[in-house]
Amino acid sequence: MRTLVVHYSRTGTTRALAHQLADALGADLEELRDPTPRRGLGGWLRCAMQARRGSLVPLAPLRHDPAAFALVVVGTPIWAGAVSSPVRTFLHHHRSHLRGLACFCTGGGESGDEVLAQLERLAGHDARAHLFVRASEAASEVTTRKIAAFVERLAAQDREILTPPPSAPRQDDAAERRH
Repeated sequence: MRTLVVHYSRTGTTRALAHQLADALGADLEELRDPTPRRGLGGWLRCAMQARRGSLVPLAPLRHDPAAFALVVVGTPIWAGAVSSPVRTFLHHHRSHLRGLACFCTGGGESGDEVLAQLERLAGHDARAHLFVRASEAASEVTTRKIAAFVERLAAQDREILTPPPSAPRQDDAAERRH
């Protein structure tokens, strides 16, 4: 299945996870590029304000067309308990072109459940799989296991989609077996 991993990262944590997921899935990778200054305390405050307000921001043109992929895996850092503005903007512009969705997010201490639900609402799709990674465990064995479980959930769903259900024997076949 052709897969695209789309993400935004301010500090590099979400970027590192996106690269790991793309490698594990054999997926193409699209990093959202936002010209808004986001470094330092001022950048951090700007991120929090925009996320809480649900702001849309300018994005550089994409290298990949999300509509060309059967599955788009969308990743965001958690900003003030919300989806990052660049990812919100991406979903606002491309939600009608997404055929399949999986989501991931990274954060300091939050559980990620609310942000994963926000991603689904913004995308207008139920996600086939979810993944949350705490920044403190990003380079750990815990994350390696979480990635493997995420990839396996997607693979298991693919197997279900590709495996036809058993068919009931036709009446003619049943009659032939009795004779």
